[in-house]
Amino acid sequence: GQYRSFLGVQTPEEIFEAVRLVWASLWLPAARSYRRFRGIDESDLAMAVVMMRLVDADLAGVVFTVDPGGREDAVRLEVVEGLGEQLVSGAVTPAAHVVSRSRPRSTLDGTDPILDEVVDTALGVEAWFGSPQDVEWAYDGSRLYLVQARPITTKPAALGDDDGFDTEPAPSTTYTTAGIAEMVPGLLPPLLWTTVGPLLEESFRRLFDRLDVLPDDLSGPHAVVGRFRSRAALNLDLIKRMASDIPGGSGDDLERQYFGRVISEAAPGDRATATRGSGGVRSMLRSVKEIRARAQFAREAEIVIDAVDQVLAARVDIPALPVDELIAYRYRLLDLAGRALAAELAVAAAAAAAYRGIELFLEPRVHPGEAGLWAQRLTSGGMHTCGGHMAFSVCDLTRDSSASDALAASLTTCADHTEIRRELGVTLEGRRLLERMDELLRLGGSAAIFAGPTWSEEQDLVWQMLRQVVRAGTVVCPDCGTTAAECRCGAAHDVVRIGGSDDRARAFSELERRVMRTWSWRASRVLTGQIVDIRKRMLRRMATDAFAFLDRRERSKTAVLRLGGEVRRVHVELGNRLAGLGLIESATDVDFLASAELDQSFAGAGATFEMIARRRRQHDQAAADGALPQVFTGRPRSGEAQQLAGDSFAGWGGSPGRYRGSAHVIHDPAEPMERGEVMVARTTDPSWTPLFLAAGAIVVEEGGPLSHAAIVARELGVPAVLNIPGITKRLEGRATQVTVDGTEGTVTIHASQEAPREKAA
Repeated sequence: GQYRSFLGVQTPEEIFEAVRLVWASLWLPAARSYRRFRGIDESDLAMAVVMMRLVDADLAGVVFTVDPGGREDAVRLEVVEGLGEQLVSGAVTPAAHVVSRSRPRSTLDGTDPILDEVVDTALGVEAWFGSPQDVEWAYDGSRLYLVQARPITTKPAALGDDDGFDTEPAPSTTYTTAGIAEMVPGLLPPLLWTTVGPLLEESFRRLFDRLDVLPDDLSGPHAVVGRFRSRAALNLDLIKRMASDIPGGSGDDLERQYFGRVISEAAPGDRATATRGSGGVRSMLRSVKEIRARAQFAREAEIVIDAVDQVLAARVDIPALPVDELIAYRYRLLDLAGRALAAELAVAAAAAAAYRGIELFLEPRVHPGEAGLWAQRLTSGGMHTCGGHMAFSVCDLTRDSSASDALAASLTTCADHTEIRRELGVTLEGRRLLERMDELLRLGGSAAIFAGPTWSEEQDLVWQMLRQVVRAGTVVCPDCGTTAAECRCGAAHDVVRIGGSDDRARAFSELERRVMRTWSWRASRVLTGQIVDIRKRMLRRMATDAFAFLDRRERSKTAVLRLGGEVRRVHVELGNRLAGLGLIESATDVDFLASAELDQSFAGAGATFEMIARRRRQHDQAAADGALPQVFTGRPRSGEAQQLAGDSFAGWGGSPGRYRGSAHVIHDPAEPMERGEVMVARTTDPSWTPLFLAAGAIVVEEGGPLSHAAIVARELGVPAVLNIPGITKRLEGRATQVTVDGTEGTVTIHASQEAPREKAA
């Protein structure tokens, strides 16, 4: 269905024109996007044109040997009079029949007897291929023709315990939500999954191929990233296998980066891989090939960041586009998104390797456990943070809002964005603030996930953030006498404490005093005859490169989300039009269509109301089932959350500092939180950034040193501890006093609830 076909072509001139158009369809946006998602090389493509005699059909149609609507033991038959092209193109609405596979002959009474033969023949095709089939057919009044058959790739929801889009896991394969839950957080309804899932899968495969570790036996559309109970998870076994194939890499090292510990038994020879070669673990970026790849990753990231800027600067009037142009625009956006996601993953891999290189360089030269802290300090300060751009832009608006008593009153007293907009719309200065906010929301894109809800849809989060900052601006810091909005002394009430390059320079100077001036360091330099201290220059270069790649990773993530916002706006517009035509019951039902069903729906051949309702029920059930376990083998089960006992817990220090305050378990970034509370969450993503401005400290069940929570916390100077599975359940529903030590990576629960809160160190 990716290329063009022409029926009823008769004259030589019409034949030549049709052949040229078929050739040209090789480069349609939809076809190019499909090939890119599937990893098909375009360098030597050619189009073969098949010319054949037309069946002058009296009846034509499609048989689905398993009913997509979800009825068990049923077949769906769609029939039109004349050519089947009318059905495919949507020129006419087909007559639909859902019949039992073991039906009595009377089931199709009142219809042409040939339809019984159509169903029987389609079931024979299914038996031949051994799987459910989508069979196109035509009948010319005397003979039945099978035009084509293809497998049905989406199972009906009623035949399983999901909505038909979940991945069937291998019983012995281990999966993890670590890392991927930050890229594709939360529940993934069909449209979101079938849009972003193929993009992610292809991006991972492209990265592994460029690192020369892509397995030859990789098969299936979701071998790397799967969907389970409507949530995403990574194939941990596959990721570990490929990590072990990278020179100097190991599955153990990968697990430490993801989980802060080794969680599984190593494959034979895996730990040996981590230490082979002279000098211990060798960073993959030290080879000439990988250094060149790193430079290429950087260029590609800058290209897609600039391309996204240009797309959004064009300000396409989405509501004004005809349906066919709107769908074509969507394919063009997805084509760019494939490149953008691949670039994001590539620079993320380069950043992780560069960051790990700093740790490996410092481990034999500093006290045990300090290498990670120094790596954090050498790469923090002045970095762009994904989601932070929205938070910091709001802080810019705060200066104008705080200068006006009327604006400040409107922002701090109104309950939601509807009331705020009504109040601000009364005055000229209020309308100007609204204009600036609307432009900020438009450029912000998707709040958390590519093609997911935009900041405009989640704008209560933004207004809540603005209210918090305006309120904090009236608090006077007891340490320096300035307002909290102006304070930079590091106190807990600080609204935004953003570091800069000076912070990194101070960290390097301190490291130089502590390590590079020691007798052992100087002796080694003398013995190796170094006139210029090569190791010092090497470390500075490593820190500079790691910071640059981390910053580029965050800017790439921001570009992906901004582009995703444009895709989301297209989806919302398509939903409004489908609802207006009565093809779906409400505009929000578009979220429960598959990507391939969007254009089909305008032809009346998309998902039925019954299918959409069933998918929505399965979505609600997945929400009730809760999050996936962080690690699981085979099919995940509900209720597998880890149970914690005791009052002291060790995790991963994600951002240094020590803080004591009241713990507040947050499940959704829209939940209100008081300033100075300790935010406790399972995982975070860019949409959570507003809460970081209010938190005194951060505790997260999942995440590594380069996760969203760690990066943002370090940039804001907020202590953070990551990787304590089960901590949300342990603290749920309790106004518990806790001490968060981001330097040591510990969280301690206090029996007394009255202890004073300590300020961040």
